[in-house]
Amino acid sequence: MTANLIDSGSDSLEVEAYLEEPGTCLTPGSGSGARTTVVSTFLVRWTTSVTAMSRPRPATGGLAAAGYMAQLDGLRAIAVVMVVVIHTIETLIPRWAGTVVPGGFLGVDLFFVLSGFLITSLLTTEFTTTRSIDVPAFYQRRALRLLPALALLMTCHVVWICVTGHSLHDELVSLAAVVGYVTDFAFASGHLNAPGLAHLWSLAVEEQFYLLWPLVWMFTLRRVGNDAGRLSMLLCTAIAASTASCAWHWTIDNNWRHSYTQPGFRIAPLLVGALLSVVATRWRPQPRALYVAACGGWLVLAALALRVHIDDTSLYVGGFTMIAGACALVIWAAANEDGPFGSFLTSAPLLWLGRRSYGLYLWHYLVLVAIAEALPHQPAVQVVVAVTAMMAATVASYTVVETPFLRRKRSSLSTGAVRTGTPAPITIPVASWAKT
Repeated sequence: MTANLIDSGSDSLEVEAYLEEPGTCLTPGSGSGARTTVVSTFLVRWTTSVTAMSRPRPATGGLAAAGYMAQLDGLRAIAVVMVVVIHTIETLIPRWAGTVVPGGFLGVDLFFVLSGFLITSLLTTEFTTTRSIDVPAFYQRRALRLLPALALLMTCHVVWICVTGHSLHDELVSLAAVVGYVTDFAFASGHLNAPGLAHLWSLAVEEQFYLLWPLVWMFTLRRVGNDAGRLSMLLCTAIAASTASCAWHWTIDNNWRHSYTQPGFRIAPLLVGALLSVVATRWRPQPRALYVAACGGWLVLAALALRVHIDDTSLYVGGFTMIAGACALVIWAAANEDGPFGSFLTSAPLLWLGRRSYGLYLWHYLVLVAIAEALPHQPAVQVVVAVTAMMAATVASYTVVETPFLRRKRSSLSTGAVRTGTPAPITIPVASWAKT
């Protein structure tokens, strides 16, 4: 089994203003007044978006400073689809496992690089503006984004375990690992045995990064300053150290379960994202170069998704770092490009799914496991029921749990801005998530 990620809503640029407000959708019989309100709301938001994206970019702060980039939601949608597809095949159509999209787990690496890019851009912008980073406020925003939906999932999981008669001991051990955000270690050591939770290891890697990175990055910026060359050198050194340690560990113990989820080895993609944030701030290649880069990155990801397996030696002796580089090219091009890839990534279905990818990541694996047990030996029926159920759970999570807490997150940002006298950033959910 693999493991996949999504933290949909990684502070990603703090650009959450585009979150739909209940009541702003025009419903039949709303009347002309409601229609005028909707049009006015749309025009205000559209004008704000265009104005923000047309301003000159500051010399620091990463591409994230440009505002909400819808293309990145499209990338999140593609990443979570890769994860859902491979888990669906492994769980419901095992005879296809290893032959149909065996490298779907690489969607996790795309999420990791995207998360490192967005979070580092956000932190750099804050430090450049205030000469500091409000770490407690960062933790609060992360908690508001991630914990409510996870708490709902785990509550439902406990109920399901009790109803189906699975081991309560395994559930308690796994629950403790989830609450403590150490599911990556529990997965590697074989203690994450409650069904339907293996994919949460990636959330643990993300949370451990969120816990340490603001402190590490603030210390680094204070010592090094905004020197792109020195920052890049430090990040490259850290990436090389993580890659080398993973390769060394693989030569001793070539068990993918012991290497794939280890944060010390999996931090490389996150650091590649941070490196992209530093480099992209100072250098913006010509559109043609970005288009070529995007083509190269997509070709690498597509080829590997169709051929690579999670236990391939090449991944653990530098392959994951190379893949992270390809993901960085895709993200860089997506963040800058208005060409064919940009149009595809901003299509309505991808944007809709990308903004709900955290809920889909959380719920999809539990739904698959539950359906496999409830409807054995009926793969066609299982797939239809599972897709329907996971999408229903995703919409419910986004509407009932995530949206209200995202508004509270924006409210806390606005309050903090008033206290400090700085303008509140416009924010939109950014994902960073899932694994198997």
